[in-house]
Amino acid sequence: MMGLALLVSAHASADPDSYNVGVYYFPGWSPGAGKGNSDPWSPIKRFPERKPLLGWYDDSNQKVIAKQLEWMKDYGINFVTFDWYWEGGSKPVAGAPISNYLHARDNHGIKFNILWANHAVFPRSLEEFDVMVDYWISNYFSSPNYLKIDDRPVVMVFSATELERSAQILHIDSALLLQMASRRAIERGLRGIYFVASTLPEKGRISNALPKAGYDALTAYNYHAGIHGMQYGRRLSHSYSELTGAYAENWNYIIEESELPYLVPVTAGWDKAPWGGSEDPAHDNSEGSSEEFRQHLLEARDVMTKNPERTKRTVIICCWNEFGEGSFIEPTKARGFSYLGAVRDVFGNK
Repeated sequence: MMGLALLVSAHASADPDSYNVGVYYFPGWSPGAGKGNSDPWSPIKRFPERKPLLGWYDDSNQKVIAKQLEWMKDYGINFVTFDWYWEGGSKPVAGAPISNYLHARDNHGIKFNILWANHAVFPRSLEEFDVMVDYWISNYFSSPNYLKIDDRPVVMVFSATELERSAQILHIDSALLLQMASRRAIERGLRGIYFVASTLPEKGRISNALPKAGYDALTAYNYHAGIHGMQYGRRLSHSYSELTGAYAENWNYIIEESELPYLVPVTAGWDKAPWGGSEDPAHDNSEGSSEEFRQHLLEARDVMTKNPERTKRTVIICCWNEFGEGSFIEPTKARGFSYLGAVRDVFGNK
């Protein structure tokens, strides 16, 4: 097998116009979003250096997504992946940002897709699962701006492990559940659904279980440790350099051990202090500077350059606006556009 060190170098040349750059978007910044907090920003206000350039905004305001899409376009982001929550009924929870995207006068050519946050609340029956999939097809997949790979709409699954557990409760395995969803899409004139599993670098799962479960590709929302740290007591990172080193370990391991395509995840950092802190308090030291972030992106770019077919030359950034977890590239009063500048500098998208 290829040595780990051979895959990562920060100095590879690359075609500046050939990368697909995405970013996760957390839809939790409007009154009542998620847990019903009348002011979701209240925990973040204790950390004024995190104040967005747009202020303590309401993400249900159409003007917010309009400005964010403009910035994404200006700094080379091609698609936005909305965290997506379903809690039964007939529509998603915290769905205002994606609705505002769909009604934007100008989306600046930014594609969109969903990350199904299936770790929150899962459909309580197969009938409700069908209702949820039909909602995807009718409200999202029908848009010409929906992100597709291999001509199929892309749905990322936050936790493949949780999907397996939930499917068992419904007396079905996850492979059949994904097949059901794809069949409904085919019946509506699509070519199926391109399912992407968010997963840790666990050998048996990435090389065997997830391909058999019907996933088309792998990725992650975020990592907190590298493959070696997970094997020896799950030691979480205590600095940004440790965190990005863990990412590099995981990139290399997954590319070597799994035949599925791998959409390369990257991180702006980790510090969960506003939301109560991490189980290991030192893990919250894992934020980095914009220059360190730039170096991390260079390493990811090199992995994609060396593995173009395996990675689809696609990178996805965590995150646009996870202010409670210290993982954000959205412009703030303290940072300005420095993190977005790193994205444009590395990937060169115009």
